[in-house]
Amino acid sequence: RGSANLQYPFEMPPARNGMQPSLGLQYSSEGGSGWLGEGWNISVPSITLDTRWGVPRYDQSKETETYLLSGSMLSTMDDNGQMGVAHRGEKMNRKADRQFYTRQGGDFSRIIRKGDSPANYYWEVTDKQGVKYIYGGDGAVVKGNVTDASGSTREVIAEWKLKRVEELHGDYIEYVYDIVDEDVRGGLKAKAAYLKEVHAGNAGQEPHTVVLFDGNKVKQVKTNNARYGFLA
Repeated sequence: RGSANLQYPFEMPPARNGMQPSLGLQYSSEGGSGWLGEGWNISVPSITLDTRWGVPRYDQSKETETYLLSGSMLSTMDDNGQMGVAHRGEKMNRKADRQFYTRQGGDFSRIIRKGDSPANYYWEVTDKQGVKYIYGGDGAVVKGNVTDASGSTREVIAEWKLKRVEELHGDYIEYVYDIVDEDVRGGLKAKAAYLKEVHAGNAGQEPHTVVLFDGNKVKQVKTNNARYGFLA
């Protein structure tokens, strides 16, 4: 027995050089509950931590997290110049501006993780046409507090939402999110980021298109979990 899937793309005018947001409403009968209801979602590209091997450790000096770019695992060069991922083999030292690679052939995007710790990372992805994608940064991350083995608590980032797309001529698309602490049973709070606005425009000009999403009228029935080490 298969799943039921529906897709309703949003019609939006393109920028001067043809760039336009690719947004739509998706439904999957296997999608679970979310901010738009049971099975419904607006999909926006993001980079997330891969939790299939357990809760991330967020070690401050060693690479202990594995990343997914829109669901595709990313790998990087280890300290010996060999391709690897954090959950396998000897742990790599953390470093600023580390380059990552998709594991799919034919993708020539340049993927750079900026920053120097799990508390301040953000990402720049440049495709072979020179279009730059910024993931994360202020107002575009899901972050929370974790406690390490020594008992110290610190804030870390687990999801980086697509924040800006900019092509060579300066035409751009910006994504604005509502970052919230949701009430959970027992007085706990869960971290979440919901799409709030999308702006599209030409270089040096105010956006010619603005799309608003009013989440205040949505009844929040959402499944939360602690796979990142904090509720999200």
